[in-house]
Amino acid sequence: MSAITNIDKDFKGEVQTLKKEFKRVTDAYQNFAIEKLIFAQKLFKIRLKAKQLDGEDDGEHAYHLRQHMEELIQTTNESIMSRWALIGQYADSLMPHAKHLPAQRDSLYALSQEVKRSPARNKIGKWIEDGKLTIDSSIRDVNALSIALRTPKKKHDGTNARYVKVTFLIDSDYKGSFNIFKDIIQSNKIKEVRSDDALKSVAKSELDEPTFNKISGKFK
Repeated sequence: MSAITNIDKDFKGEVQTLKKEFKRVTDAYQNFAIEKLIFAQKLFKIRLKAKQLDGEDDGEHAYHLRQHMEELIQTTNESIMSRWALIGQYADSLMPHAKHLPAQRDSLYALSQEVKRSPARNKIGKWIEDGKLTIDSSIRDVNALSIALRTPKKKHDGTNARYVKVTFLIDSDYKGSFNIFKDIIQSNKIKEVRSDDALKSVAKSELDEPTFNKISGKFK
């Protein structure tokens, strides 16, 4: 295409307007979590005020707030308002990361729970730094991070032994390959053998039954 030299003035203006609109949409998308955190924080504070005015958890002020919130969020489910309130309770901890956080209510709620569990050691900043948590993360992604954080790492036989993974590419058939490693596979040091089912079948045919039974569980 030849160099563009004669663009309609009005058309140029429309393109510039389109660019500005896109930036506005992008900015709104990035700030959506911030707006939700601000709302949640205000809800949390007014909920506390209702309790102070009523002198109890479920007095007239709390009922008034709940009525209007039900109209606003289109549900009578009290747990939904409680989720918003928890987000608001920990909004200060989430706010520094807000431009990187997914804006779904349930994602913000799950992240608030992480802050609640470990206020001084939450992993949100680290997840963002490592690219595991982004503005586009789904609630499933957030839950997976939370589950991984709370799942204890496996300990191998109560020892401090380190497992080493080694891969060999062997120029042979399965029988020849098995014969190369037959003695090694039987060693107690070998915890797992990953191969096609054919190797296991060869092992079964080459070894006596008691010997095979001892190592059959190693094949994966």
